Amino acid sequence: MRSSTIGSSRSTGVEIQKGVGDRLLRVQSRAFSSKNAVRLGVNIINPDALAFDWMIITTNVMSSEPISFLLNSLEVFELRKKDPSGPLYWLDPPRYLKDVFRERWDDLG
Repeated sequence: MRSSTIGSSRSTGVEIQKGVGDRLLRVQSRAFSSKNAVRLGVNIINPDALAFDWMIITTNVMSSEPISFLLNSLEVFELRKKDPSGPLYWLDPPRYLKDVFRERWDDLG
């Protein structure tokens, strides 16, 4: 397992490989004290432009009940929103704060 910080201290990328020869799983984790938009970057023209296979967005991290939302790269790509005044893409809270993504740890790799 390898870990690195991506962009800021609130974004961590982790690469996980279960065994020799197994597929590498790239996970990006974002942590927020409230419900924030997630910055994805520029030139997100297809799912392969994202630096992860799964994104974990955790809200309420400073509370006793944090909540995690897990989305795969295709879901993030389909739900992304382009900033109308610039080149950035975002994932807004109304797009990821859905029960279908909430605490779906069993779907991760």
